[in-house]
Amino acid sequence: MKTLLLHAPKDKDAASGLHKAFDSILTNHKGPDYAIYGNLTGQISTGMKVVVFDRAGHRQAEGIVAGLNPTGHKTATGVLRYDVLIRGLSEVPYTNPQRVNRCGIGFAV
Repeated sequence: MKTLLLHAPKDKDAASGLHKAFDSILTNHKGPDYAIYGNLTGQISTGMKVVVFDRAGHRQAEGIVAGLNPTGHKTATGVLRYDVLIRGLSEVPYTNPQRVNRCGIGFAV
C-alpha cells in the first residue's frame, strides 16, 4: 500500500502563512494548505499511512490519513490547496524519506 509523504520544511515556516511548522502539524494533526495536483488527489485515501517530515531538522512523524479537505485557496498557478487531516500522528525516528514534488507531496510504496 502507498504511503503519503508530506514535507514540512523548517526553512519555509516563515515564508508565508501557508507553510506550517513540523511541531504545529504534530500538535494539530493537520497538514494545512498543501497544494496537491488534481492527478494526485485520487491517490490519497482515508486510512493510508502518512509520513510528515522535516529533512533539515531530521524529524519525522507517522500517522493515518483521516481526510483531505479542500481549503478553497489556490496557488498562483491554479493548484487547489488541501488540509490533510491525520489521526494517530506521533514522532518516530528519522529515516530520510524519499524526495517529494515541489509542493511537498510524494508517495512511497
